[in-house]
Amino acid sequence: MAGPTGSILLPRQVVDTEVWAISEAPAQIVPQSPLVADTQHVADFSIDEQPFAVYHGWREGLKPEEFQRDDLTQWLGWTPADIIDVIAFCSGDVNHRLLAQLCVYYARQLGGVVDLGGCPFSYFTAPALAGRCIQLPYEAASGETCFSTYCDAEYLESWLKEPGFRMVK
Repeated sequence: MAGPTGSILLPRQVVDTEVWAISEAPAQIVPQSPLVADTQHVADFSIDEQPFAVYHGWREGLKPEEFQRDDLTQWLGWTPADIIDVIAFCSGDVNHRLLAQLCVYYARQLGGVVDLGGCPFSYFTAPALAGRCIQLPYEAASGETCFSTYCDAEYLESWLKEPGFRMVK
């Protein structure tokens, strides 16, 4: 079963080895594969026997220009220069929570913000919590108006304490 994902938008470009070094830092992360330098796949690892993967860089189908929109760069105070994707391979409550903790960790270590990849709130409005969060509209391929949600590490950490917490799947 596919699990939730999160992306960290970064104000500067980082190298794979920097992402790898940060991935090894938390004691609970157990690397399962070495750095693969010729792809964007940086690492597979597990936390409490739950599988995750990290990808670095603008992958196919995702362009940096999509994140250079005025409303987002004004809110950020900078233009996204790089991206890290964190993927949970299972979708239990524990996977959503561990994924959020990883996103908080990467965002803090690299000075980025978390792209939640959609609207994770069942009521479509971000709850008022500590930290910063913004929801920005965009037009989907279907013509429907959808929302992207971005938050800082402090907000995501606060939201983790809320009942029914779930990342976007």
